[in-house]
Amino acid sequence: MISKSPVAIEVRPGDWIVFHASIPAGKSVNDWWKSHKARIVLRNHLSTLYQRVSAEERGIDWHKENKVYAETYVIHGSVVPLFTMNLGLLGILWIGGLSQVEDYLLGVELLSEYLGHKSELD
Repeated sequence: MISKSPVAIEVRPGDWIVFHASIPAGKSVNDWWKSHKARIVLRNHLSTLYQRVSAEERGIDWHKENKVYAETYVIHGSVVPLFTMNLGLLGILWIGGLSQVEDYLLGVELLSEYLGHKSELD
């Protein structure tokens, strides 16, 4: 159950954190790890999970294909790009604390719920 898991959520335009929540408080996630996963999405505008699965299915080394070092780009799922139709990539939604697939699915669920209620906020 997610509510009993040590989940952290962040929204970032670039490297600037505009929202952070931890559920429950107590398990902090390494900032190094977060920023290295975020770099992947900010670079290619695709979720980390998509890029990881795509590389695995094609049997390629993601780091070699993108000409970057594994020490600065961590290809691990849980970062989702945030787009608008008119402006393109605005930032990222980062989720941590669960498995990479569960992190990603929680991000998609949160975005879907937000978009479903957006008209109520306008």
